[in-house]
Order: sequence, then structure tokens, then C-alpha cells
Amino acid sequence: IITLIIATLYCCQICAKGLVEKIRIYGVVKPKMISTSVALGTGLVHKLSSEIGNKIKPGDVLLQVLERETLRDYRSTISGFIAKVHVTSGAAISPGMPLVTVVNPNKKFMEVSLSPTDARKIDKGVTVETPGGLKIGKIERISPIIDPETGAVVASFDLYNKKYRIGEVLPIDIVLGERSCDEITTLSEAGSFGKSYSIEFVNNQDACLIK
Repeated sequence: IITLIIATLYCCQICAKGLVEKIRIYGVVKPKMISTSVALGTGLVHKLSSEIGNKIKPGDVLLQVLERETLRDYRSTISGFIAKVHVTSGAAISPGMPLVTVVNPNKKFMEVSLSPTDARKIDKGVTVETPGGLKIGKIERISPIIDPETGAVVASFDLYNKKYRIGEVLPIDIVLGERSCDEITTLSEAGSFGKSYSIEFVNNQDACLIK
């Protein structure tokens, strides 16, 4: 009986052919809270009250602009740090020009651009991990449209780990789960199975083949 059980288990292990499908892609770390003050009128930058790296809270004055002998204060609407100063003291500004950008680095998310084919494979809630297998989030948002300029579908998720710096571009794996395969082999040996098999997907150096 023991021999029969062992033999049955061994047979099932051979017959069951499954391989975890993953989408390897690059993601960009972005801030969830970012605010850029823009010029409301024409004038001259009278005084810059902040520099890159300065800590800011809502209501703090970022700069003063002289408009027709009147000083206008531009204040921050969020807490965070000065990420970029777009103007210099004495510079002439016009409506719509960016002045100062404030970023809150405590809340970050990662954005990825998927091909329409890959986008159709994923759903909200699928796990995202590093190439080393560390889970860093779950897909939370998937755009319903294809960007006409890039031909890509944008998806994003909040990061579990806050150590990543804003602007970093990192390789990630979107884990789609285990898929059934007719054969599993190394990518280099896939051609030896002949024309009756085709590669469904690749996980690292393993290939999932279907008839």
C-alpha cells in the first residue's frame, strides 16, 4: 500500500505540469502628493523664501512676486520638501509659469506601462514583487484606455516599502499565478520539441510549452 501511494504521488508530480507566469517590466517610483505653484500674473520674483530640500508645511510662503507695485505671496498647499525651484530671484514671470514644486515623499506609488496584451492578463489585486521575490505591492489601478501616444496601458500600485526614492526606475515582476503547460523545459532546449509545440510564456530560463 505504501509503495502504491508513493508511486501515485510520483506519477502526479510528473503529470502535473505547471509554471508560474510573471510579467517582467520596469516601474517608476512617483509621489502621491506633489504640488507645483504656478504664476497667476505678470511680475518679477521679489524674494525666494525656500531652497531645494527645505521642509515645508501648508501655508508656508514659498516666494514673493512683485506685481504692479504689489507683493503677492505664493504659499504651499501641502506638507513636504522643496523638490525644485523653477525661477531665480529677480526673474520675470508670466501667467502659467511653474515657480516652486513641493513633494511629500512619505506616500509613494509605482507606475508601470504595459503592452495591451499584458494588460489584458492582469487584474486588480495581483501581487508585484522584486526579481528576488520580495513582495512590494499589489496592482490597484489599471487605466481603461490605451495611451494613443505610447500605445501602452498604465497601471499603478502603492509601495509597501518606503525606502525607494522618487524617480527611481526599478525592475519588477507582476505575478500572474501558475499556468498549465504541456511541457516545461529550459528556454535553450525549447526548440528541440519541434513545431508541434509553441512557447506560451517564459519564467526566467524556463519555458512553458503548449501544443
